[in-house]
Amino acid sequence: MRRIWVAVICVLFLVTVAICSVFYATVGRNILSDKLSVWAERRGSPLLYRAALSVNPYDTESRLWLAEHWRKAGDLPRAEALLREGAADYALGPELFLALAVMQVEDGRLDDACATLDSTPEGWLAHKVALLRPENAEAPPSGSYAEGRRFPLEGGGGMAWYRLNAGLWTLYGAPLELQEGRHRLEVLTLDEHGVPSSVAEYRYMVASVR
Repeated sequence: MRRIWVAVICVLFLVTVAICSVFYATVGRNILSDKLSVWAERRGSPLLYRAALSVNPYDTESRLWLAEHWRKAGDLPRAEALLREGAADYALGPELFLALAVMQVEDGRLDDACATLDSTPEGWLAHKVALLRPENAEAPPSGSYAEGRRFPLEGGGGMAWYRLNAGLWTLYGAPLELQEGRHRLEVLTLDEHGVPSSVAEYRYMVASVR
């Protein structure tokens, strides 16, 4: 009889452990992560945010806070690595891609920022990111023009930037005047948050009027 009770207790113990494990894996982990995030927010504690993220790697809020913390601390590679790690799991949504792109813009790496957003996988995520990127400014259509023609950048959902003939990105201020010859003009726009549009490319042949 005693052996039967011991067996029953062992079975109940194992069932209880299994139930607790399932609860933690499905619900408990999120509850614990949320609690840690709340404590971390109140105290501004990187350690608590790291703990929350270790409990729940899908905690986007903690990941974004930690990335911004490392950026402000001057450890940009660590901040970017944290965002890339989260962005690799596409189920986390577009926020990490956007945050990484903005961080690269703030570091003056406009090409990297555009590449980050251009690299989102096809499907709902790419569609979502495209909707959140600003409308780009437009230049005159590619083609042949006479020397002296001005090339304005019009429209767009923010500040327009341009790059001429693979030079440096420059903030647009006034219509461009191109000299005789062939030219490649690239244009992008940054919205108020620093999110970049896709890059538009134009090619011109400017001929002398003499």
